[in-house]
Amino acid sequence: MNYIKESPRITVKIYDSDTEELLITISNRSWMDVGQVFPAHNVTALIKEEFKNKKKTLPKKVMVMVAEEYELDE
Repeated sequence: MNYIKESPRITVKIYDSDTEELLITISNRSWMDVGQVFPAHNVTALIKEEFKNKKKTLPKKVMVMVAEEYELDE
């Protein structure tokens, strides 16, 4: 038995740390370019763009996570 995933691509998700609300999902990253999402200036730009036309205030803290799902192949 092994765990497998459908694609070699990686998903990055950004959450509001206080409410655990999912704010942004960035799909189709590779292990080589996933790190481009993590620098503070990139996170800032992504959050500002996401909230640009919303009446919500920016979250105080955000959590950036790599999230992948693996399925048991029996």
